[in-house]
Amino acid sequence: VKELSLSHNGITDQGIEHLVRMLESNETLTHLWLESNKITDQGLELLCQVLMQKNKTLQVLSLEWNKFRNDTSVTILVDMIQKNQSLTILNLENCKLPKSGIKKLKYLAKTKKNYELLMSL
Repeated sequence: VKELSLSHNGITDQGIEHLVRMLESNETLTHLWLESNKITDQGLELLCQVLMQKNKTLQVLSLEWNKFRNDTSVTILVDMIQKNQSLTILNLENCKLPKSGIKKLKYLAKTKKNYELLMSL
């Protein structure tokens, strides 16, 4: 499987724990859509950790319409964007991140070559 859409499935942070275990060893998945689920800051941190440390194949990650609301999420996203070498498109539209964090993430994405960050203020 190269592309997997799990959008609109009611996935919670507990579901992300299972997904992260798969991503740790997966060497084929390049596109993952997780739009409109119930993923919070905790689930985002789990995803970012695996993308920084283990997964080297994911190129597109869409997290649109999930609920990431705190500055910790911004910090972990910044770290992940800096450290992950495979991801080229990250969709964070309508995720309720703090405005100051959105500006920081947009600036960082502009400095990274061949990287597209989708998000709005």
